[in-house]
Amino acid sequence: MMWFARPPLHSQIVCFDFDGVIANSLAVWQRMLISLSPDAIAQRLHDQEVFLDCFSGNMWRGLRTLGCRRRDIARIVPRLTGSASKALQQVEPFADIIAVVSALCEKYPCMIITSNHGPTVEQWCIGHGLHAMRSVEGVEVSHSKVRKIRRQQRRFRPESTLYIGDTTGDYHEAKRAGAQFIGVAWGWHGEQRLGEAGARVVRSPQELLAACQ
Repeated sequence: MMWFARPPLHSQIVCFDFDGVIANSLAVWQRMLISLSPDAIAQRLHDQEVFLDCFSGNMWRGLRTLGCRRRDIARIVPRLTGSASKALQQVEPFADIIAVVSALCEKYPCMIITSNHGPTVEQWCIGHGLHAMRSVEGVEVSHSKVRKIRRQQRRFRPESTLYIGDTTGDYHEAKRAGAQFIGVAWGWHGEQRLGEAGARVVRSPQELLAACQ
C-alpha cells in the first residue's frame, strides 16, 4: 500500500512569544522570577544581564545552569500561576502591537507560545482587546517551545510556520521546530544580540506586519 502525505491546510501559521513581543513585561518578569526562585538563585537574578542570559536558550534550562535543581523548578511552575495573574495586572502592551497582531489574525491562524502561564496570558489578551488567537500555550502544556510549536504544526498543517520572538532562546527553539523566525528589536534581547545570533530583526510593529505577509 502506498502512503501519501496529507496536503497542507494553511499557507502559514504565525506563532508569537508573549513577554517582550506583545507585553512590555521585562521588569515584572524579573521581579516575579526572583520571588519564586531559591535564595541563592534569586540573588544572582537581581543582575539583569544574568537574568537575560537565562533566555539565551530554553528558559528552564537557563535556570538550571544557574544552579536550580529539578525539584526547585517543579516548585516554581505551580507557583507561577498565581504570581503571573497578579503580575500581569501591572503590564501594558507595546505601542501598536495589538492592532498589528489582530490584523495578522485576520489573515493567518495565529497563536501564542510562551513560557508564561497560558490561561493567565489568554485572559490578559482578552482584556486588552486581542480576541482572535487560535490558541495560547504556556508552561502548563510543556516547558519546551519546540514541542508547543510542533503541536500547532500538527494541528494546522501549514506550508510554513513563523515564530515571532525577542530572545536568542526563541530563535534557537524556533529553528529546532522548523519554523522561520522574526525577532523584534523592542524586546528583551534587543536588535544587536538577536542579529549576532543570526536572526532577522524588525524594528517596529508596522515592519513586523509587512514582514509576515
